[in-house]
Amino acid sequence: MIIVNLDVMMAKRKISSGELAERVGITPANLSIFKTGKARAIRYSTLDAVCRELRCQPGDLLAYQDEENPPAVHANRPRGPEAMEAIAQFCRALGVPEPEEGMGAYEAFYKAIGDSAKRLEEEGDEA
Repeated sequence: MIIVNLDVMMAKRKISSGELAERVGITPANLSIFKTGKARAIRYSTLDAVCRELRCQPGDLLAYQDEENPPAVHANRPRGPEAMEAIAQFCRALGVPEPEEGMGAYEAFYKAIGDSAKRLEEEGDEA
């Protein structure tokens, strides 16, 4: 099975779906289909444009996972609403804004980490 990690790279580069879609020249709906792994195919020109805008390699966006022998590390990972609730709790504990409606779990997680780092930077080293 092919896993799409587009949301991870978008979070790392701090770029929204709408902004990336505009820069790449595709509709936000088509970017969403790619991001969620529901695309049946992707044009090389689109993959090239996404990699150019995110300054990454195709392998940063796509990964293969053996369905018969999935890695054990993902076995107990929360998914869907459970993942978003866990991230919201994480944000509350850090004292940073909770994920926005419509964000993916990876995007929300990396945003929370970035917001936390920014907050610590602004507060300075008080320890």
